Parts: sequence; structure tokens; C-alpha cells
Amino acid sequence: MPLAGLLLFVVEARYFVPVLPVLCVIAGIGVARVGRREDPSRARGITLLGALLLATALLSFVPWILRPWLRQDPAGVEKVAGRWLHSTAGPGVVFLGRYPVIGYYAEGRGIPFARRSLDDLLSSSRGDGARFLIVDNVRLPESRPDLLALVAGDALRPDLEVAHVVEDRAGHRVVIYRIRS
Repeated sequence: MPLAGLLLFVVEARYFVPVLPVLCVIAGIGVARVGRREDPSRARGITLLGALLLATALLSFVPWILRPWLRQDPAGVEKVAGRWLHSTAGPGVVFLGRYPVIGYYAEGRGIPFARRSLDDLLSSSRGDGARFLIVDNVRLPESRPDLLALVAGDALRPDLEVAHVVEDRAGHRVVIYRIRS
């Protein structure tokens, strides 16, 4: 089946995690068959090859188990920023910035930056009820490099006040500004 071969090239957890128990049972049967001896008079035990296969199968799960401790959640900073926004401004908050994860955890709505100047963005977003401006150092360089100075966390404008800064050990930084009226 050529279509089944596609799964070998699209390695994603959502496809393979449900299949892992079945693969473990198949691997267990294979290890048991490798460890079986043809001569029934000899003592039963696991062979060297069977032990190596068992150790390899067990050790293959170690990176998956250690993953949460070794790798940072890429959206972790945005989750923390969204929770802070929710606890500070409450649900239904409107902010200037295109961050779906922050909007989800803040239970709020984001207004996209578009290609307008910062003055136009701030004046139109005030009319839409936005109280916060959110910038980060990961997506902003690709979408709006002209706003990168805001990522430093310095209030460069009198109508913006730094409300909260979230940063992880990987250097991902989210800065939340309060828009002054």
C-alpha cells in the first residue's frame, strides 16, 4: 500500500502515539520469539540477542520520557503571557498583536498589526477597545521588523507603558505594553 508508506515520512505525534501500544505488543512478541530456543531440553532464558533487542526497545523510550525536562515548550512564554493578561485584564480583553496562543489563554481578541504605521495602529486600536500592545522577538522580525525596538522593553513612546515582560531560558521574549489613553 503506497499510501501507508506516507506515514513513514510524516512523523508526527498525533499519528504515532495511538499506535504505540500496538507496536509495543508486536515488539514484545518479537523479543519473546528471538529469546525462544529450539532445544526444549536446555534451560529457558533470554539469549544475548534477545537481551540486546529488549534493551534497545526500552532505551528507545528514554528520549520521549526525558523530553519535557530537556526541551522548552515553544509556546510556553505565550501561554504565561496570556494567563497574565487574563488575570490582569480579565476575559474579553482586546490587544494589539497577532498571537493566537495569547488570545486563547487570555480569553481575548487580538487585532492584527497589518502594514500600517504604529501611530495609525494605536489610534485605530483605541477605537476598537484595545488596551494592550504585545510584541515578541520570534515572529515580529519576520512580520514587522520596524517594531523590533519595542521588544527591548523600553517605553519609547509616551503613550505606551511596559506592563509585563516574559522571557524563557531559550531567549524567547514577549513584552506587553499598556496603551495609555
